[in-house]
Amino acid sequence: MNRKLRALLVGLALAGGLVVATGTASAGQVGDSTTFDVGYSYGTAGSFTWWNRVTEVQGDVHIADWRMSGDANPVTMINIVFDAMKGSTRIASEGRTVTFDDYPHGTRSIHFTLGNPDLVGGFDRIRITRCSYLETPNGLPPDCMVLGNFSRPF
Repeated sequence: MNRKLRALLVGLALAGGLVVATGTASAGQVGDSTTFDVGYSYGTAGSFTWWNRVTEVQGDVHIADWRMSGDANPVTMINIVFDAMKGSTRIASEGRTVTFDDYPHGTRSIHFTLGNPDLVGGFDRIRITRCSYLETPNGLPPDCMVLGNFSRPF
C-alpha cells in the first residue's frame, strides 16, 4: 500500500474514532439535570444537577396532613435520606425530616450538595429512602423503604 493511501486510511480511522467518542459523550454531560418525584404524599420532589464528583440536590420534602386522612396509625413525621452510591458502597448521605406542623403545608425546601469532592470517579447513583414515623401507642419503629435509584447520566 502506498504512503498516501495509508495516511488517508489512518486519517479516516482517527476521524471515525472522534465521531464515536463524541456520540457517546452526548449521552450525558457534567451539569445535566435529572428530575425526581417519589413517595407521593409522603415523599420528595426536585432535581439533581450532576457534577464530576458531587451532585446538587434541590426541591422539597413533603408530608400530607395526617389529621385529614382518618388513618388509625397516622404518619406524623418522615425522614428522607439521599445516599450517594458507588456500586453497593455508600459514599455520602444527607437526610431531611419534615412534620406537618413544623413547615407550612407540610413542605420543607431542600438544597444541598451530595458527594465527596475528593473521591476520584465520584459515585454512580443516588438512592432515596423514606422512613415514616407513625403515631402509635406502642411506639413502633420507623417504617423505612427505598423509594428510588437515580443513575448518573454520564
